[in-house]
Amino acid sequence: MRYAVIVLLLALVLITSGCTTTKAPVTPVETTVTIAPTPTAAPTVTRPATGVDPIIGSWDNGLVFNADHTVGDSGNVTWKANEMEQYSYFVTVESPASKDAQGFTRIDPSAQSHEWIYNPYSDTIHIRDQGNASHRVLS
Repeated sequence: MRYAVIVLLLALVLITSGCTTTKAPVTPVETTVTIAPTPTAAPTVTRPATGVDPIIGSWDNGLVFNADHTVGDSGNVTWKANEMEQYSYFVTVESPASKDAQGFTRIDPSAQSHEWIYNPYSDTIHIRDQGNASHRVLS
């Protein structure tokens, strides 16, 4: 038992003796790096031509306002300028009357309208009282 304790102590001394070092610790050299700030370019706003409604064009929400007062390729969606308020437009979706295949059920015509507001300072549009603004798609 005595020899086992002595062998164990010797083994610990040998193991720990390899873990020490005589080199001095390296101190890091502090360097200063100056990063020049890069200016962020202001977004360019494409102003519509004089005499043309500013809502006409493509927007990043998928809407395309045409000069003939239609929206997109469908003739069921139209837009009209609000004469009571500048930069306000009504977009109306109309559903015509229809019947099912057997002719038993009739669906009456309907229309739904939303007011869109154009912001000339940021060249964006949004539905009134909603914050999801859409930007013009430049082509």
